[in-house]
Formats: sequence, C-alpha cells, structure tokens
Amino acid sequence: MSKALALALACHGVAAWTASDASIRSAVRLWLSDKSAAEVKYGHISTWETGGVTDMDFLFCVRTDWIDAEYEDEDNFLDPCVLPASASSFNDGISAWDTSSVTTMKLMFHGASAFNQPLNDWRVDKVTNMQQMFQSASSFNQPLNNWRVDNVTDMGGMLWGASAFNQPLNDWRVDNVTDMRWMFRDASAFNQPLGDWRVDKATNTEDMFKGASAFDIDRNWGLTNETLRDWTRRWCDSDHEGLPHISTWNTSKVTDMSSLFHCDDGFNDDISAWDTSSVTTMMNMFNGAKAFNQPIGEWRVDNVTNMSNMFRFASSFDQPLGTWRLRANCKTLRMFEGSNFRNSRPVKASCCAIS
Repeated sequence: MSKALALALACHGVAAWTASDASIRSAVRLWLSDKSAAEVKYGHISTWETGGVTDMDFLFCVRTDWIDAEYEDEDNFLDPCVLPASASSFNDGISAWDTSSVTTMKLMFHGASAFNQPLNDWRVDKVTNMQQMFQSASSFNQPLNNWRVDNVTDMGGMLWGASAFNQPLNDWRVDNVTDMRWMFRDASAFNQPLGDWRVDKATNTEDMFKGASAFDIDRNWGLTNETLRDWTRRWCDSDHEGLPHISTWNTSKVTDMSSLFHCDDGFNDDISAWDTSSVTTMMNMFNGAKAFNQPIGEWRVDNVTNMSNMFRFASSFDQPLGTWRLRANCKTLRMFEGSNFRNSRPVKASCCAIS
C-alpha cells in the first residue's frame, strides 16, 4: 500500500476496498451515478486499493460527439464509452491509487471535462497504451513529467482537445512510441519544449500538432523523417493549418529526404534555408517535380550517399549546384536525366563534376 493511500485511509477512517479488473468498472459506475451509495459499499474512491488492477481503459470515459469517420473505420481505435453523463463532472482525487500493475489506460479520462487532479506520482512503468487518455479532458492541467513512459507504444490522441494542458513533458522517454498521431491536436494552450524527445520509432505523427495554436513548432520540435513526410504531404495538399511556412522548418534531425517531392508537379516553394547536414539520402527527392526551381546551392550535402534520380524529369530546375561537394561513394545514377539542367554541377571528392 502506498503512503498516499495510507494517508487517505487515515483521513477517511476506513479500511481499503480492494479493486480488481472485474470489479473496478462497476464500482466507478456506481460512484458516478450515486456517490453516497458507492461510498457505503466501497469507501471513498480515493481510498480504493487498485494494486491488482491491470486494465484501466475507458474507466472515466464519456461518449462525446467528436467521432471522426476516419477513426471509426479503424479496428480497436475507439470502443464505446458507456459511463453516465455525470462522468464529465468527475473531479475526485485519485492520486493515491496504485497503478503499478496497470498495462493499458486507453481513453481513461476521455471526455472527463471537469477532471483536474494530481496524477504525477502514479507509477505507469508497465503501461503500453495511453491512446486518447486525456482526450477532451478540457480542464486537466496537472504535472505529468515524473511519469516513466518507457514502455508506452501508443500515444495517439493522448492530449487531443485537452485545451488547458500546458505542462512540461521534456523528461518523458518516448523512444518506443510508434503512434503519435493527433497527440496534441487542439491542445490549444500547450507550448512546451519537446526537442529532446527521441522519436525514431514513431511511424505515425499525422496532424500531431494540428490546432495546437500556442505551440511554437519551429522552436520546440525538430522534425523527424516521419513528421517531415507528414508535413510535406499536408503542405503539398494545401493543408497548412497549424504549420509554419515550409521555408522555416527545422530539418536538422532529418536523415532521409528520399522521394519527398517525387512527382509533385506544382511545388516551387523556397526551401533554401533547410538544414540538410544530417541527411544521408536524397534519392528521387525532386524526381518529376516539374515546377521546382529554387536556389538550394548552399545546402550541406556532406553526408549524402545517394542522389540517384534526384532531379530526374524536374524540367524547370536550373540552379547552380557547383558548391556541392559530394562523397566519392555518393550514388548519382540518372541524377539529372530528363531535366533541362544546364548550370554548374556538384563535384565528387577527388573527382570531377557530375555528368
């Protein structure tokens, strides 16, 4: 039993009711519909012994009207939230709960719009799923930086619509998270630095900061390979909401720019200020980008090992690239094939200009 729970029990002068996966949901439902009856049967919610609970999915979840067809079609993304509407007013202290055995907290506080209680001391070491955990918990603004989220793989929509939340999360280790789509969507107050997060395994960052109107993306978030592709797709589809201008994107962490504008006939924005010092492949980057003709001769391409087809059929491109110094082993097969390039060409180390 935790010290916090022991203190809560002393305050209420009762013994702890022991919850299980099978019993905790009915206890919560009774608490939300008839608090007095629940306290007689189970004791105050703050005193419940939850050390044996492994599943807290949907525990205080309220069904709302937000449902998006894009997500309804996806298996297991949203299960029905069947709690009474009174769950939206839930705001009792549960900081003393023992969460050390919990493995999933999906949609736990979804729609709990009044909830704003401390949770920073919860042990979440075993949790793997925090999908939509605080979605539409519009009052929640409590510290969470003590959480050890090393085992979490899914944070999709975790703080979506948590419009009051603005707490540091820089100590989180999110190395194993693969899904961050819509994580801070419409979290309109959030503006905390996340630049130290390692998100190499994140394969889905779609609309991660869309509607997060206070968030300084350029200052607080360096683009990864995956987020760059997502943002580029949105930019080229004229979906610019929540994005800074493409010319200002912080690409210093990006290693892969292959096929980024492949066959995008209309793209011709200035990206000359992009930091390409970490990039190792630009294969097919502008292949078929027929309108592109911007000065990128100052890009650092020291680490690039593959430029094959980079400007193939980029029929408008004719900017000087003579200052580029490529590695001797950099692949340049068909780099300018089908283009009208007539300007100065990159030079390979200890060799000559690319033909």
